[in-house]
Amino acid sequence: MRVVRIGHSRRGDISLVSLEGEFDFHDVTHASDTIGAFIDAGARHILFDLKGLRFLSSGGIGYFIQTAKRLRGLGGEAVLASVPDSFDWVARTLGIDRVIRMFPGEAEAMAHLRGTDVSAGAPGGPAQASP
Repeated sequence: MRVVRIGHSRRGDISLVSLEGEFDFHDVTHASDTIGAFIDAGARHILFDLKGLRFLSSGGIGYFIQTAKRLRGLGGEAVLASVPDSFDWVARTLGIDRVIRMFPGEAEAMAHLRGTDVSAGAPGGPAQASP
C-alpha cells in the first residue's frame, strides 16, 4: 500500500512534482518509476513540492539526492520547495542542502529554475541570471 501520492504538472520546461502523505523506502520504487518516466520523456528541471508531506524517511531523502545527481548529469536540476521544518534542519545539518537546493516556497524555487543557465554547464554551481 502506497502512503505517498505523487502529483505532476508542467510549467513551461519545469516539471512540478507534488508529494503528499508519507514518503518512505516502500515508496521509492514507485516514485522512481513515475518520475523516471518524466525524465526519460525529457524533463530536465524538476521542482519537488513537499508541503503535503507528513513524513520523509532516509529512503526518500536518498531518492531526492539520487534524482538531483541524475538530472545534473543530464544538464538539469532538481530542487525542493516547501520543505517541512523537521527535514530542513536535518538537511542543513547533514549538508544535503549542498547536493539539492531547498527553497521556502514554490515561487522561490520556480524563480531559481527559470533563472538557471543550464547551458553554461556548471553542475551544482550558483544560479546565473539570464541576460
